[in-house]
Amino acid sequence: MRKKDLDKIRAILLEKRGQLTKNIEAGLSEIESGEGGHHLADLEDMDDVADKDAVFEIVNSESDTLDRITKALQRIDSGTYGKCDDCGGDIGIDRLEALPFATQCIACKKKEESQSLGE
Repeated sequence: MRKKDLDKIRAILLEKRGQLTKNIEAGLSEIESGEGGHHLADLEDMDDVADKDAVFEIVNSESDTLDRITKALQRIDSGTYGKCDDCGGDIGIDRLEALPFATQCIACKKKEESQSLGE
């Protein structure tokens, strides 16, 4: 993979990491403070517990994504970024630009998804 492409993807990953970190910190602060400032669309009638559960699920999901971003940055540093974990082939640049923390090429991802669907 070209250095120019890696630099572009690193910048995308770093920006996304910064956004997620802020979101996670805000969500954790909201859960800890107990303030009801968070409302999801069409769920205004949620009670406080359900609201905190929703915030927790969002924080949990964003934490998982943050972990994947950290691993992608480590792969860039180690020179293994852009290689499929399954087949070892190249992950296409279009896929990496769309999902910069992808660890599988499209063919292996499709194979995995079809196996999980029992096809």
